[in-house]
Amino acid sequence: MNLNQSFTKNSFKAYQKWLISQKLPQSTINRKLASLRRFQHFYQTSYLKNKIEAVYRTGSKPVRFPALKTIYHRYTISPISTYLNLAILTLFSVALGIFGYNQIFKQAPVSTAYPTTPTPPNRQLSFQAR
Repeated sequence: MNLNQSFTKNSFKAYQKWLISQKLPQSTINRKLASLRRFQHFYQTSYLKNKIEAVYRTGSKPVRFPALKTIYHRYTISPISTYLNLAILTLFSVALGIFGYNQIFKQAPVSTAYPTTPTPPNRQLSFQAR
């Protein structure tokens, strides 16, 4: 929909006549027409300019990295790539397991790692007079 075709003097006059036929106060009619004029100004200055710039931006050629594409293609078609992916996943899982074991069991204090008796809560109540 092209709004430039809708923003004509005849359409504004027809809208003004319709508003008058609705028996609206003159101040309301003036506000509505002023709002339309402000929107028309925005549409012609900002909106159309952004649309034209977007057309120019999308018309440009994308940046290509042929060297990376060929390296990736050679890696994926090689028969060893599946085993290399599996080895990396295994190493990551083992490293995560060792880290978790050290953090939970080895380096944790014995009282927090293996609680033998429950710790009773403090018998204090914080009250701030609200």
